[in-house]
Amino acid sequence: MMNYVDARTSQNASTANSIAIPILLINTPQLFGQIGLLSEGVTTNLRLLLKGTISVQLPLALVGVTVTIVRGTLTYTAFVSSNLPGTIRVGPESFDGILVSD
Repeated sequence: MMNYVDARTSQNASTANSIAIPILLINTPQLFGQIGLLSEGVTTNLRLLLKGTISVQLPLALVGVTVTIVRGTLTYTAFVSSNLPGTIRVGPESFDGILVSD
């Protein structure tokens, strides 16, 4: 039986078209979410589920959008980047994680 350990959410924009943040630098990650999960006292079989939502408005061209999740010592951080200028983050944006153990 799995035991709930911790869950966190990073909510940057709750609704569609609630922000307008351009991605100005090509292939340069922009932060859109960060969470810290607490695992104090848990020693066996930790499992983590990460999920996120990000909406972007794309220019009229073939565009690559990359979402990167970075694991730090105490935090997980979500970044977004684009390979073409003109990409705009419009919302919603959220990043969350659930930590469970045996």
